[in-house]
Amino acid sequence: MRSWNELKACAQNGHFPRKKLLVGCDFDGTLAPFTPKPHQAKLPKEIRKLLERLARQKEIQVAVISGRQLKDVEKKVGLDRVIYCGNHGLEIKIKKQVWIHSQAAESAEVIQALSKRIKRGLHKFSGAELENKHLSLSLHYRRVRKKSDVKNLEIFLKKEMAPYNGRLRIVHGKKLFDVRPQIDWDKGDAILHLIKQLGASWKACFIGDDTTDEEAFSTLDRKALSIRVGPTKSTRAQFLVHNRGYVEQFLKLLVQRYDKQKHLSKSKKTVRVLRKT
Repeated sequence: MRSWNELKACAQNGHFPRKKLLVGCDFDGTLAPFTPKPHQAKLPKEIRKLLERLARQKEIQVAVISGRQLKDVEKKVGLDRVIYCGNHGLEIKIKKQVWIHSQAAESAEVIQALSKRIKRGLHKFSGAELENKHLSLSLHYRRVRKKSDVKNLEIFLKKEMAPYNGRLRIVHGKKLFDVRPQIDWDKGDAILHLIKQLGASWKACFIGDDTTDEEAFSTLDRKALSIRVGPTKSTRAQFLVHNRGYVEQFLKLLVQRYDKQKHLSKSKKTVRVLRKT
């Protein structure tokens, strides 16, 4: 993996993909600070401004790819010209059209049945919070104090999932257990799906902070530029930055680069016009 200085040099020296760029970002912990309760998360004003400026560029497509439900992440970001992907890419909104993975839609009934089972016994675990995202579930333990209680919470979850053996899977995330349909699909697949929609002239980068984003880094491999945010012993991403502050700096570099390209393009057109006259 390479460091921030190498990523910065890559962007500034023009070694970054020269084609049209899909900029995919996770939400919690990447664009927005991690909060004790999921509903408290807010997109910082400066990040919002940078995303808005990038979204105005013809050669940039911004996509926010979150584990949150689609309508939730869209509400949190609230920008036009942005592609929204919820439930780790199982649902995607481009303009006004919503695409849902067919196997995920088929599993929704099972997810809701499991949600009811979990709710009946969740009172035994102080601080635990269940987030029902329709196509998946997140069992948060951000406010569970004892490690032993977290272990018991996982045992409880696996027990409740037993009747649906083979149809659902647990993915360990940052202070949560994600319960998803047993589908070979992650945020990386969502990005590749978007690239197919956009066309062969587009390249992609993906920025994520969670262990759940490692699936995406693995899926993308060298097909896209990948950036892991936050301290970690190892990552499948090509670049590693130590905190969210570098995400903001990276977005600023992209804004500056594409603004510069835009001005150069306009200058060349002006020169051609003057030569003709």
